[in-house]
Amino acid sequence: VHVALDRVGSEIRLSVTDNGQGIPDDADRARATERFVRLEKSRSQPGSGLGLSLAKAIMTFHNGRLDLLPANPGLSVVMRFPEPEDR
Repeated sequence: VHVALDRVGSEIRLSVTDNGQGIPDDADRARATERFVRLEKSRSQPGSGLGLSLAKAIMTFHNGRLDLLPANPGLSVVMRFPEPEDR
């Protein structure tokens, strides 16, 4: 597992990348953040299909974005936060 934090333009990015089976299909990556979605490869594991949808909802609440990207092998989850305004 690789964790990285960096600033790109006007956003702060936190990425977590692994080298597991990943989610190779673009359509499956898009669906994976929907509520109660369990992709075929994860059906043998316990879970309700809420984890990524909750993470996406939290990111949206904070004006951020959650992206799932292929890491070949593996998956990269990128959380993009807007740069905080000066106080």
